[in-house]
Amino acid sequence: MDPNRAFITPYLVHLIDEGKVSSIRTLSGRSPALMALSGIPPAAPFHSIIGQKHPGPVALGSDGL
Repeated sequence: MDPNRAFITPYLVHLIDEGKVSSIRTLSGRSPALMALSGIPPAAPFHSIIGQKHPGPVALGSDGL
């Protein structure tokens, strides 16, 4: 058993047990798994790579989500 399960919300544990957590399934901004994970502060440095839907200034850009 994973010792980190004690720190995960019961709902996310349920999704993991049902095999419903993957990089593809969490791409939607409305993904229940992504929402459950969003409440956990990152414990390691991280970076985001975000696409830009249309050319132009990055400050005015969007990935469309």
